[in-house]
Amino acid sequence: MIRRDHYLPWFRQATWVVHSGGRGGTALAVVAAQWRRPRMLPGGLVDAVGLADGDGTLRLHFGYRAQVDPDGVYDDLCQARP
Repeated sequence: MIRRDHYLPWFRQATWVVHSGGRGGTALAVVAAQWRRPRMLPGGLVDAVGLADGDGTLRLHFGYRAQVDPDGVYDDLCQARP
């Protein structure tokens, strides 16, 4: 849906990290132009209700990681998990 609706600018290579809430929120997934689907991070499959604001609004932040290797970004985030 993100790709289909052109929500993010797409380049031949682009890597994005999806966070709940703002930039300091929990990293949930890595999205890459080279991949057909986002890759959820361990613990990223959480109940959306638990991520919502007090008014029930779910906010996602897409942090652009430039044209770096998305596999490396995914691996680094997985290793950073407690």
